[in-house]
Amino acid sequence: MKKPWATLFGSLGLWLACSMPNAMANTLDTEQRLQLLERRAQQITQLTLQLAALQRNQDQLHGQIELLLHQLTQSERKQRDRYQDLEQRLTDLVKKPAPPKPPIILPNAPPPQSSAAPSAEQAYAAAWALLSQKQRKYPEAITALQAFIQQYPEHGLVVNAHYWLGEAHFVLQNNPAALAAFTQVVKRYPDSAKVPDALYMIARVYQAQQDTANARTLWQRLLRDYPESRVITQAKKRLAETEPDAKPK
Repeated sequence: MKKPWATLFGSLGLWLACSMPNAMANTLDTEQRLQLLERRAQQITQLTLQLAALQRNQDQLHGQIELLLHQLTQSERKQRDRYQDLEQRLTDLVKKPAPPKPPIILPNAPPPQSSAAPSAEQAYAAAWALLSQKQRKYPEAITALQAFIQQYPEHGLVVNAHYWLGEAHFVLQNNPAALAAFTQVVKRYPDSAKVPDALYMIARVYQAQQDTANARTLWQRLLRDYPESRVITQAKKRLAETEPDAKPK
């Protein structure tokens, strides 16, 4: 593809060569020749200015493309970081399952009746599975978790549903919705084991919103109030990365 200035120079040379035959030029007096030369000089100046404008436009386009590529790279890196962070916590939960509760056996109790409608535990497990590495169906997980919270508002797993709802919103970069879900965990269930996880993720949301000061405050709170939490290692890492003298990635 020819560059615009190359086309202009080619047209300019062809025009200068063919614009006037020598025989006609010889019939002009000195004043007419000067006027002709002046018009040619003006046209050349105009073409030169157009060429310079085209060059500036091209430089601006190159700069905009470089900026867009940089922003795209940063966005992809942040999105990949969110996926990896969520999957790490899911993996940790799978590796450390909660001990099963012993069944309650009643004398002469009739066998449980099967039902087409899933139980609360089954509904929660189905919603949680949508977040797994195999599925990654985050919009569907959000819908399922919201339905669980609405249908079983007093169930013991509803605090977990609020937390994973926040995780799903965070992965989809819906920071306000993620912040609202995590805040529900901290405010409504202050004694829950999910509070440290929620505080860690609230700090992540602040960090994503460029509010490093509030993010650091929450990670420092985690180190102080929840030193045995499973997210404490990640909190220390994030805190170190946001030190004023820390080198950017």
